[in-house]
Amino acid sequence: MFDKSYSRCWLPNILSDHWTNKVLKCKIFSKIYFTKYLKLIILKQEITFFIKKIISIDFVKNKKIATLLFIYDKFLFEQEYLFIYKNKSVFIYASKEIGLIYGFYYLLKNIQLGFLRKKKFFIIREKPLINIRMLTHWDNLDGSIEKGYSGNSIFFFKNNIHYDLKRIKDYSRLLVSIGINYVCLNNPNVNLNSTYLITKRFLIQLIEIYNILNNFNIKIVISVNYKSFYILNNIFNDHSSDNIKLWWFNKIKEIYEYMPNFGGFIVKIDTTRKLNFLIYRKKYIKILKFISKPLDYFGGLLFLSCFVLNKQNWRNKKIDISYLIYENFYYLNNLLPKNIILQIKNGPFGYQVREPVSPLLGMMDNTSQMLEIQITQEYTGQQIDICWLAPQ
Repeated sequence: MFDKSYSRCWLPNILSDHWTNKVLKCKIFSKIYFTKYLKLIILKQEITFFIKKIISIDFVKNKKIATLLFIYDKFLFEQEYLFIYKNKSVFIYASKEIGLIYGFYYLLKNIQLGFLRKKKFFIIREKPLINIRMLTHWDNLDGSIEKGYSGNSIFFFKNNIHYDLKRIKDYSRLLVSIGINYVCLNNPNVNLNSTYLITKRFLIQLIEIYNILNNFNIKIVISVNYKSFYILNNIFNDHSSDNIKLWWFNKIKEIYEYMPNFGGFIVKIDTTRKLNFLIYRKKYIKILKFISKPLDYFGGLLFLSCFVLNKQNWRNKKIDISYLIYENFYYLNNLLPKNIILQIKNGPFGYQVREPVSPLLGMMDNTSQMLEIQITQEYTGQQIDICWLAPQ
């Protein structure tokens, strides 16, 4: 089911002679100092994983003899770190463990690139400009992935949660090494089977994935069907606002009991183009508020996907899809709770190697927004055209 020969991508191959030689030449891992003000369980685990099989590590309490120092600095922000290289020693400062972990992965990158041997001194201070840096999987519960360009899911198989723990841990390392701190596990186009992902049966199975990702300060997000109340309860004639509101509160409370640091939901209203958001949007916004309020109570976010076709054929050149998206969402400016974030695609059309910027971006100054960028082959040439993502 799983490809056991998968690559760790840009992370060091701990069994390779190349990485061994790099570690031995830099000579900074022999004596390591850890601040006593933070519990550094994951950081120590990562250092052991990448280094301990190559050289013996001596954890010291004296800063003066240490060659690699992880130091607490209360004046730095939560995910920020300060990296200093001088006198053949490395000093990494942060106020939280995650900042030190980011600094450690920056160190690994510099060792791989050989920068530490080329310079006698350098200093860098890294602070994320964007608080939410999310990767969305378009994975279905049956193990397939939207449009078929990305192989098979690493989370799901035959309508069950099925995964390789070692692979999930390596995947978490990849994410934290580039600063990703949110991951949506499933396809925003939520089909009938995936609607059940928020039921007790699947929530229990998700705990292990949640624990691994949470250790690396990565929050789990789940794409949900906004009609879950009706589908999961097999009810189609109860339109009582109180019942719907209470059901969503209890469901979200249940999720947080299993995953206390849960990130939130993605909702895509126009999932199957069977709906007309423009006509019935007041009803949909009402339900979105029923979902967002309990999420906000528990510290979660609701990401609203701003891709709407309203039963329109996107191949029809007479339809102005840019205006359609603007028409559907611009009126929401100033009306949504702060924990509802509009997830706006950089281009309004879809399936193109190059697009104009979405008219929503920059137009809704009183609404929480985030930029969605497509990096799958569905949007990067479809195995036919050449696409260079950097200028796009």
